[in-house]
Amino acid sequence: MVIPASQLLRAVLPQYVQDDPSLARVWDEQSADRVAAALADRHVADLVRAVLAEDAVSTAVVDGDATLVEIATIMAEARVPMVAVVDQGAFVGIITVNHALEHLLG
Repeated sequence: MVIPASQLLRAVLPQYVQDDPSLARVWDEQSADRVAAALADRHVADLVRAVLAEDAVSTAVVDGDATLVEIATIMAEARVPMVAVVDQGAFVGIITVNHALEHLLG
């Protein structure tokens, strides 16, 4: 399962700002600092659970022998900036869209 960082931001930003992005313009630096302070004691796992609870995650996993075109297709369909690479059930690493584009475009 791949959770783009942009989706983790959803767990950080107050819901009212997500509902009405124009409210973000009125936030001052002190308000932003309070959000950052609230995150100080949270773990990435907490944020991931929050994102999973919203069902905002796409599954983007490829086999270790997937071709670059297969990987790019999965990224495009799932609208994710990276895919997890799994070989025989074991996590091998990730491939980012930047890496894929670099090789596709030469």
